[in-house]
Formats: sequence, structure tokens, C-alpha cells
Amino acid sequence: MPSALAFVYPGCEPVELIGTVDVLRRCGVQVTLYAHTSIVEIGHGITIKVDTTEKPTQMFDCLILPGGMGWKNLQNDEYAKELATHYIKENVFVCAICAAPAVALGHWGLIKGKHATCYPGMEKMGLDMEKFSEERVVVDGKLITARGPGVSLEFGLQIAKSLGCNSEDVKKGMLVK
Repeated sequence: MPSALAFVYPGCEPVELIGTVDVLRRCGVQVTLYAHTSIVEIGHGITIKVDTTEKPTQMFDCLILPGGMGWKNLQNDEYAKELATHYIKENVFVCAICAAPAVALGHWGLIKGKHATCYPGMEKMGLDMEKFSEERVVVDGKLITARGPGVSLEFGLQIAKSLGCNSEDVKKGMLVK
């Protein structure tokens, strides 16, 4: 069974986090929600309880970075940067949506030369978004990026497909076009 680590931080976008995680779990991916604290206030005043606050000792099959209005919390998080750097170095899937591709991965210098997308206008904030695309979901090797909240289900389905899951039944059952 494929596994994923979703990095939860204050102010992250609920639709991007929960929508993506829900799709992945429906597809059979074992998703672990990680944060520095067990209870996190994500975007729009929504509070969520994560699965673990202990730094993982094992590699997951992918790392998921949601975006959202709290993007500066992600951008300034040294552990998130450390995880993303390690996953990219080890050629493991890194999946980022909304602001995260630009203000985290781009800002940290981790996607130079890669095709990627992000929330409209945020590409200007990514120091290394030289191959920016306006596509809804972009796959470049082990990097999967998406535009924003309205693309969360497609993003989750693409991650599941890239991890080798049969996502077609889930796609049909969720009425995703």
C-alpha cells in the first residue's frame, strides 16, 4: 500500500489538505497527517487534529504540501524545507498545491528547471519558477503541482495514479470529470 506524508501547518488551505487526503485514502493510500502540534488551526478558523507530531523516521512514497493563506508559515518552516529537500534528493514524489510550489519549493530553490504550476500570481514569488505553467495539474518527474483549492480532487487523483493506484473507480464515484 502506498504511503504519503501530508505536512499540516497553521493557515493551510482546508480544501487542499482534506480534499487531497480524502481522495488518496479512497484510493488506498495510507496518508499520515504531520504537524508540530497535535491540534492545528488551518485556514478559515478550522481546527484539525493530526495523526502525529513526531518527526517521521521512515520515508513515505510522497510528501504533500498544501498551500493557503498561511503560506508564510510553510515558507519559514525549517523542517518542511528539510523534508522537501530530502525527498527531492532521494527522488521521491513531492506534491505541492496553490502557493506551496512557489513560496515554498521555488523559494527554497528546489524546483529549478522543473515544469510546475501554482496559484495565479504566486509564480512571481517563487525564485525559481522559470518553467511556470497555467495547467491545472503539472507532473514533471517526481514533482506534482496544482493550481489551488478547486483542483484538489484532480491533484489527489494524479498523486494516486502516480503512486500506482487505480484511481478511475474513485474518480467516477466522486463524480469528477
